Amino acid sequence: MPLQNNSYTSLIINTRNEILQLVDALLKVSMQLLSNENQTLFPLLIDDVKNIHKSNLLLFHMLETQLADDAIKKISHDKNGSLQLTTIRHDLRNPINAICGYAEIILEDLEKIEAAELTPLLHQIITLTHEITENVQKLQLPKEAVPHEEVVDTYSELTKLYRNFETDIPPLEYHQLKENFSILVVDDSQDNCHILETYLHHDGYKNITLAFDGTQALQKLEKEEFNLLLLDIGMPGISGIDVLVKTRNLIQQRKLMVLMISGADTMEKAIQCIKLGAEDFLLKPFNKDMLRVRVGSCLEKRWFFIKEAIHQKQIEAEKQRYEKLLKAVFPPTIVKELSETGEVKARNYTNIAVLFIDVVGFTKYCSQEKPEKVVHQLQELTVLCETVAERHHLQKIKTIGDAFMAVAGMLTSTENPTLDCLMCAQEIISKNSTLSSGWHLHAGINYGAVMGGIIGHQQYLFDVWGDTVNTAARIQGFAKADQIFLSQAAWEKIKELHPCRSLGMINLRGKESMEIFEVL
Repeated sequence: MPLQNNSYTSLIINTRNEILQLVDALLKVSMQLLSNENQTLFPLLIDDVKNIHKSNLLLFHMLETQLADDAIKKISHDKNGSLQLTTIRHDLRNPINAICGYAEIILEDLEKIEAAELTPLLHQIITLTHEITENVQKLQLPKEAVPHEEVVDTYSELTKLYRNFETDIPPLEYHQLKENFSILVVDDSQDNCHILETYLHHDGYKNITLAFDGTQALQKLEKEEFNLLLLDIGMPGISGIDVLVKTRNLIQQRKLMVLMISGADTMEKAIQCIKLGAEDFLLKPFNKDMLRVRVGSCLEKRWFFIKEAIHQKQIEAEKQRYEKLLKAVFPPTIVKELSETGEVKARNYTNIAVLFIDVVGFTKYCSQEKPEKVVHQLQELTVLCETVAERHHLQKIKTIGDAFMAVAGMLTSTENPTLDCLMCAQEIISKNSTLSSGWHLHAGINYGAVMGGIIGHQQYLFDVWGDTVNTAARIQGFAKADQIFLSQAAWEKIKELHPCRSLGMINLRGKESMEIFEVL
């Protein structure tokens, strides 16, 4: 919307003149600071004083060129006059920010050395920059919207939440987090970069890197990891918005946080940046304490990210321990079903071979030996049985005292479950002779259908049961030392593969007479 009448033109000219008067006052104060007398008092601070004076001159030149009478008249007849004024306000804020920033830095340094001679002049500079900023905001049409920055009277009020955060975590942990918090400052004004770096150093941040345009920023982000990006919007070439768009993946992955800093005072820019993932938006000349609090807020967020990541790792470790424990108790397929559905449905399984292996004379042996010795020897035998069973594709079901029970063909497919059980039993009996116990084993194998499922409500147990299981147990009890006995159903599955001899019809406890086969 263009400035359409002389009243608007006069308004802008009057505002410019007020700003020029304030800038003139600033120049006088900076000249006082540059006097020979003051230079000899504080020689280490003179470079910052010169920067104040340089920025004063730049501000004066910008006002005389960009807001000359002819320039204002052109703006008043231009349909894009509103946009031009927005750009001018943005440009003016850079030198204003430099003047105020260097003055505050010098003040902090003077407080450290307890020197008060220059303090009134510096406070005067800061007051004048605030008045200039208020007048710069008036360089706009009445309907233009400028985001309102909250103003507080005391630093303690502004930093209340921030200070609470500092006391929430151990001092050493907070100190280390702050020192390692990596910040990339990006601004095409080297003065702005220097001021931000100094502010952050004074507040305890040590890991700070500078970039003076969008290209440098992206190059540094490719080579290094940063926790926070302080990013100026209005830069030549690759703008701050472009950099923000290119870093969205890092932001979404919680690897980077972004604080936008700009002289642009339109709400649209702030909203656009927040939508693209920026944490917050600060106007130039920025409030030093507001900057400190918002960077502190990002530090706090980083701390919570770290704690959350540690917590997630602990949860994952506990989950793995839980799964490992489940797999130690249940077969893998049962663990999968239990994890996915919260239950395991009982079902019938056909074509299953069941193996029982037991120690001969175990009860008598226990009565003659110390419990510690018996448990150690049982552990040796159980580890042997588990290892060999896994090698032959058997699934261990349980140990019952000195008895080891396993099945083949139930949870993993196999060509000949009975042969797998036979080969497993032969290897266990053979290798048992190398163990310290000197025990003798006997084994029984049956083939048929079983029912499987989890029973109990507290100490869960996956078990199989049915006549096939009972018969296998009876056959094992009938077998001689170091022998493997088979039912007829099991023998039918391996008779062409392994020599056996029939023991004839045998009466087993609780069973009808049945033919039993001895493995040779």
